[in-house]
Amino acid sequence: PATVGLMILSTPIVRLLFERGAFSPYATAITSQALFYYSLGLTFFATVKIITSAFYSLKDTATPVKTAFVCLSTNIVLNLILMQFMGVGGLALSTSISSLLNVTLLSLILRQRIGRWATGDLTRVIYQTVIASIIMGILCYVLAYRIFADNKLLAVIVPIFVGVCSYLAFSYWLNISGCRELMRSVYKKVIK
Repeated sequence: PATVGLMILSTPIVRLLFERGAFSPYATAITSQALFYYSLGLTFFATVKIITSAFYSLKDTATPVKTAFVCLSTNIVLNLILMQFMGVGGLALSTSISSLLNVTLLSLILRQRIGRWATGDLTRVIYQTVIASIIMGILCYVLAYRIFADNKLLAVIVPIFVGVCSYLAFSYWLNISGCRELMRSVYKKVIK
């Protein structure tokens, strides 16, 4: 959901926070493009940390370092290629692609070591999360670019609030693992 939210709201967020004085609409476009492409990799950045911990628990610190070196080399090559066509956005996109490569390599190696670790339950949760995130993203887009497009503040605050609420509602409705328990515990703490 954070990936989708940042991708959809990259321009309104940058416009609200920075666009004034010497920070022109052109600077907003370039900065929001970088935020958009970095946001693509947000899920992969987090996943790498989780999978790396699995290797550490297996007493294998070498494999994550080796894959990181491959991905760093890939990132450098992609930086040189993509920045020619996309500028700053190309640098951000190459970082996200390299992170995806890192997750893929580590996942394949981990599967060889311990067998299938991404069970059906995990796959189901991922699909449900994607569905809830897409619905949230559509709502955020309509609010930010159609309804509140002329108001910098409301084009960010309203979509974020509605996005969080809609994501939680759809997660609850889709019965995403742990969502109902999380909402109950938050509700109990707020009431007390």
